[in-house]
Parts: sequence; C-alpha cells; structure tokens
Amino acid sequence: LRKGDSETSRLFCLEHSDRHLIKLNDPLFMEFKEFNYTLFLVISLLAFCVSSCSSLTTFGLAVADDQQPTPSKYAEAHQVFLTQPNYKTLIYRNDELIEKLTPENAHIQVSLSGLRAKVFLGEEIAIDTPVSAGKKTHPTPTGEFTIIGKKKDHHSNLYGTIYNSEGDRVTSGDIRKNTVPKGGKFVGAAMPYWMRLTNTGVGLHTGYVPSYPVSHGCIRLPKPIAPVIFAKAKIGTQVIIVD
Repeated sequence: LRKGDSETSRLFCLEHSDRHLIKLNDPLFMEFKEFNYTLFLVISLLAFCVSSCSSLTTFGLAVADDQQPTPSKYAEAHQVFLTQPNYKTLIYRNDELIEKLTPENAHIQVSLSGLRAKVFLGEEIAIDTPVSAGKKTHPTPTGEFTIIGKKKDHHSNLYGTIYNSEGDRVTSGDIRKNTVPKGGKFVGAAMPYWMRLTNTGVGLHTGYVPSYPVSHGCIRLPKPIAPVIFAKAKIGTQVIIVD
C-alpha cells in the first residue's frame, strides 16, 4: 500500500499475480468495473434473445426451429392410405372421426385437378373420396360456397330422358335443346343425396364417377359415401372448390 492510504483502503485491495496492488476504490478501477458490468449486461441480453428466438410457435405449440409438429394418429392414418398404389380409386373413411363429425363442425373441400373431395373435422380428414366434376363445356366453378339446399331424392329439371306417348325413349340430354313430343314426357336424371351450391344448378350428388370430368358442372360422389356426407352436412355447410 502507498503511504497515506487509509485503513478502509487497505481492506479493499486486490493482489495480482505480478504482486502489484490496486485499490478497488481507485477511479481507474471503478471505471473499468463499470465497463465490465455494462458488457456483461449486453452479452446476457444477446444470449437471452438467441435462446428465445430459437423456438417457433406452430399451431399453438412451441417447437424448435429444426423440428416439425408431430402428426396426429389421424393424419398418420391418412398418410398410410395415400401410400396405396391405387388410392385414387379408393374411398378413405376414418370411422372414429366420422362418429365425431356433425353438421355443425363439418366442412368440405373439393380439388378439381385431383378429382378428390375431403370432409374435415377441424384440420383432420374424416373422408377422402374420388369425385367427378364438370367437363370442359360445363366447368365446375371454383370458390367458396355454402350448401343452400338438400334433398335426398332429387331429379334434374334440365338433364334427363324424353319419352314419346307410347313410352319409348326418344332422346337424352338437355331439355332446353329438345322438344317433348305430344303425349310424351321428360324424366329428369336422378341425383340422389342432392346438396345444392348455386342457383344455377351446381351441387354435390350421387352419380357415375369415372377417373375424368364428365358432369354438367356438378360434383358427383360415389354411391357408398354420398349418404354419409349428406348426413354430416347441413344447409350452411362450407364447401371450398379449388382448381
């Protein structure tokens, strides 16, 4: 210690390895200490930010940025279905989800390019079925729709078969392009489990479902699954049709 240092100064000293002494209350040391403290705070703040930013919130769950959310058992079941070579001709139905499906929580999505319709419970796929849609001359419209009408036993008032007075078939097709002979009749094509989407005659219904578009704009559903979808939908159910 230097001559004149007080007893207090003697108590707050550090001895360095080179045997030099420095007082903790020395102005130079105090300035150095403040600098180190500030540097410590900055480094701590940066470390906290890096730690906080290393996770992302995905679907309401905190997951590391190098991880993906774990798929549910329902999603895994659907993925297994998609691995089947002939899945495009098959109907996927998850009976556990269908049991939970109601007209209040169901919504439908149709892919025109994939010719598939899916019925969702939340984000989970309860039904995935092949469909047929409108051919080039009568394309199915895309967009967001709601079911505006339902009828189990429905017949078209535009397309069907014309018979003469003897009951013989004259022609089939668009009633607007053909004349019913005197004493004859027009019988509209059967469209069971009809769910209307537009006022121009587009809807979902049971029908012939080949692997290509064949309808006059409607979305045709396979006979085995149409009653299930009909039962789980209501007037107001959302139907999204995409290319």
